[in-house]
Amino acid sequence: MSKCFNKKRVTILKSPGVPRCGSVPQQRVRFQLPSLQLDQVFSSFTKRENTKPYEELVLTLRDSELQDGDLEQLLHCVRQCVPVLDESLHHFVNAFLKIKWLHRSDGVVVAYQDFLVELVSAHNYYIVSVLEALVSGFSEVLSSNEWEDSQPTQKEVDCYARIHSVLLVLLKVVPMSGEKLVQAVVKKFPYLKVSPHEQESFLYNVMHVVDQQPMLAKDLMLLVVSRLVALDVSMPCSSQEEGQGEVFQMEDPGSGHTLDVLMCALLHHVRKRCSTGWEGAKTAYSLQLHAFERAVLPTHATGYAQFLMFYACSFRLTLAEAFIDFLWRVATAISRPSVIRQAAATYLASFLARASYVTLNMLKSTLAEMAAWIHKYISNQEDLESVNLDVRLHGVFYFICQAVFYVVAFRHTDLVDSRKNLTFLQSLGLAQMVTCVLNPLRVCQPVLVRRFAAVTRTHQLAYCYTVMERNARSTMPVIYMDDMGLAVSTATYLEAVFPYDPLHIPRCRSIIAPFYREFDDMDLSEDEPNDVEEASGHLQEDNDDFLDDMSLGTSAPEMLSVSMQ
Repeated sequence: MSKCFNKKRVTILKSPGVPRCGSVPQQRVRFQLPSLQLDQVFSSFTKRENTKPYEELVLTLRDSELQDGDLEQLLHCVRQCVPVLDESLHHFVNAFLKIKWLHRSDGVVVAYQDFLVELVSAHNYYIVSVLEALVSGFSEVLSSNEWEDSQPTQKEVDCYARIHSVLLVLLKVVPMSGEKLVQAVVKKFPYLKVSPHEQESFLYNVMHVVDQQPMLAKDLMLLVVSRLVALDVSMPCSSQEEGQGEVFQMEDPGSGHTLDVLMCALLHHVRKRCSTGWEGAKTAYSLQLHAFERAVLPTHATGYAQFLMFYACSFRLTLAEAFIDFLWRVATAISRPSVIRQAAATYLASFLARASYVTLNMLKSTLAEMAAWIHKYISNQEDLESVNLDVRLHGVFYFICQAVFYVVAFRHTDLVDSRKNLTFLQSLGLAQMVTCVLNPLRVCQPVLVRRFAAVTRTHQLAYCYTVMERNARSTMPVIYMDDMGLAVSTATYLEAVFPYDPLHIPRCRSIIAPFYREFDDMDLSEDEPNDVEEASGHLQEDNDDFLDDMSLGTSAPEMLSVSMQ
């Protein structure tokens, strides 16, 4: 091996102590190569003949300022010693992997990249350490300024490309290293309290790997969405009444801003994928659906993460139809847990009501399927000698009924604009649903029941007030134990979040707005009958304060947007 440049060896660097009073803090020492050849330093250490030069070298790497020329010279020597860098020298390797190299000169970058590949090729047990070092660079930022439109500057793109070019080679050199890369991303994923810009940078680079490595795409997207869901549900919201509307304020504005930044980054990735054509749109949909099914759907009360699917479906009607079909299949799949089926029914109702790109034909087709399922369920119960009215036993039925009521109440103006559409609504058999022995109005969300009753009465589709009056005058609600061992009343059993209620994070809201249907403020002419109003007085006392001043003859945009928690 050729001899490295002989330079005066730096004295042993120890951890800096407390400076004496009045003394100037010691500056970091400029790096110098040891006078001995590196292979001699390594050999002496492994043989325990003379460990001091090795220890001094490791400390020097840790504490010295390495200029580009110093680092390039060191790389020249280290690359010649790669074959002897076994696990006994991991202190040196780990110290070397912590060197900041991304912003160096092209000569240093190329030499460092070559070193990483040579190291892993010779000793594949270093693959984990190397991958973790590379992934740590995902969150390196050139400035504290957040990106416009979730896009890094060209200088940052070029910098990150240095990482990804090495990753591409390593994934080819070391078989099965893809799993190790996913594990490295999991380990190095920034904490939720890290600055939004660093998290945005990390997310951008993970999405770059998603694009480059299709075999890892689903695992990485699931990881990213799972982290987003964790941030989502960790942000409690409080509502503050301002004027006549509801203004939701984050109790932790920092977390709200971070979520907004990350959501925008992912929405931008969806848009980029979908804009490449049909294949790109299918891929984006597939990735989002996989993450939605495993991370979002089973999680209660997420407020934002589900809009990734909402946005992905907006690019192609075929994707919207596929998502509707997926939710309906989950809602009616006997093999699925009831809680998942109920969540799917709620998502389906909210999606049909809020997605402006859902066509009237799609809406009518889905409502017809839901109504047919409900009537078949009712028929099966009526064929029994006695009907068990335990709410838990019929939970999915009640949620699907509530889904139909929600869609009809929310989209009724689209469904009564012609005689043909009104005939279709009449064919759903809404009157038979509300008067059946299972009595869905008894357990559906009260605000929704009142709105649905007003709509169906106005258009002579069903008369719910007789049933509502009977329910109001009935005995106390049944109390049962839920899965957590807590006492639950039938009056609150169907309280759930309608997942596509309005967004309250500004950047994300501006992206979703063109595809989002606001509440149609239609003034219904007829007020609620007095007998029902009096009979249900004790129920109204249990509702939110805003219900006290709301009659069925008034339509407020917030009325069906209230999260049922």
